[in-house]
Amino acid sequence: MFEIALKKYLVQLQLHPLRTKAITAGVLIGTSDVVAQKTSGVKKFQLRRVLLLMLYGFAYSGPFGHFFHKLMDLIFRGKNGKKTVAKKVLLEQLTSSPWNNFLFMMYYGLVVEGRTWDLVRNKIRKDFPSVQLTAWKSNPEGEAIAQSKSMETVNGDAIVVVPQETMGNVSDVESFNQQVDEIFIQVDQLEQNLNEVEQFYSSANKKQPNTPKGSSILKDKDRDKLFASFKRRQQDAASREAAADKRMQELMRHFGKILSQITQHKWAGPFMQPVDVVGLGLHDYYEVIEKPMDFSTIKSKMEARDGNVYKNVREICADVRLIFKNAMKYNKERDDVHVMAKTLLEKFETQWLKLLPKVDEEEKRRKEEEAEMQLDMQLAQDAAHAKMARDLSTELGKVDRHLDELREMVLQNCRRMSTEEKRRLSSAIAKLSPEDIDKAVEIIAQSNPDFQAAREDVEINMDVQSESTLWKLKFFIKDALQGQGKSSPNINEDNNLNNNNRRKREICDALAKTSQKRSKKFHG
Repeated sequence: MFEIALKKYLVQLQLHPLRTKAITAGVLIGTSDVVAQKTSGVKKFQLRRVLLLMLYGFAYSGPFGHFFHKLMDLIFRGKNGKKTVAKKVLLEQLTSSPWNNFLFMMYYGLVVEGRTWDLVRNKIRKDFPSVQLTAWKSNPEGEAIAQSKSMETVNGDAIVVVPQETMGNVSDVESFNQQVDEIFIQVDQLEQNLNEVEQFYSSANKKQPNTPKGSSILKDKDRDKLFASFKRRQQDAASREAAADKRMQELMRHFGKILSQITQHKWAGPFMQPVDVVGLGLHDYYEVIEKPMDFSTIKSKMEARDGNVYKNVREICADVRLIFKNAMKYNKERDDVHVMAKTLLEKFETQWLKLLPKVDEEEKRRKEEEAEMQLDMQLAQDAAHAKMARDLSTELGKVDRHLDELREMVLQNCRRMSTEEKRRLSSAIAKLSPEDIDKAVEIIAQSNPDFQAAREDVEINMDVQSESTLWKLKFFIKDALQGQGKSSPNINEDNNLNNNNRRKREICDALAKTSQKRSKKFHG
């Protein structure tokens, strides 16, 4: 049966080498991961991981090996013998092996585990040398087996407990500590986002002093209505802007008619161009007139395309008035220029009064639109920070689940404290300061709701405490006594432990200490 299957496989390998090698690589890497998960005792089989690894083998490992060996056959074409084989192996170990290990570590971290690039990059920097050294020490002919082992070595920090012989330099302690460090990074980012949200709502409440403390800026129903209105205005923004421009052009057209009537008057000549101060000998003109103005200057500003333009018709109106007021100010009442300026100003004011209602209406409308724009900006910020708050809640939920998973893993690997260790722990509590005793009581109360911490005569029964509580207490007491300058009791001493228990002790000690560090970070 096996021989028949092998013959059929070899036939397919000859007829369809690329396809056969791709399928073979996918099956091999998937099978090796299934075996690794079964032998490591993982509680929940990770089918997604197997499928993603099979995809890697099918889409990359098999095709890459096929074309790489074709390339080597071309390089060493016509050459045989042991030296050629040795050269091929050396070339493969110096090029293909490092590249494949690097790419696999990156694929596993980014795709299979879904970690961030920063975490994956740090992982590769830390573990790649040991992974590659292990690959070089392995038998090149057993590359498929080595690949499956390197997979487990690469992912020493995954949920699967890695067999000791494939771990390289990545110990269980480092694995768990790395996961906790990743949680620290996530929490730091969440804290930054939370501070940003708090600052936004704090500044918003300062702008609205009548808002009750602790309440949101707007009631939920009002906010929903405003968001709906905001979305409609966003959709109509282009049409509203076009309508506003059209209304402004219409006002400018009406105002242009008024200017035409004034500038075509028989007395408008002296005001069409800037005053010829030198030609007329008006040596004191600039001492009397602070801001000269004329109709040619107004026309230039109206036609300008740079920043020196009129924003509205009121600005043009002010400059027209300035032309005549300058003339009336510099010339005496009986002078012809004074009389001409006064007459034209009266005519202009008469025409301006006819246009003024439309100007007032447009200005009122503009103010309303500007107020809406301000509200839109506020709502946009509110919506963005509301989304950020929802995302924070989701991320915090993920962190909580990650911590629960980590706690379960810790408890699976931690040994139980012996009766003698619990006795030494009880004795050590008596050496604490009153403040540290209160903190120790808080540690117990956090995980034991039935514990009455408010009583004056608190009795601590170590036998009823959970293992995680005991380990937290152990390291808190050790640090507290060291801070007091006292020698901490040797609560780790146990001459009857075998090597396996000593290793579990190392894991548990490190994890409990990391848990205490995390607790300080969250509550400090």
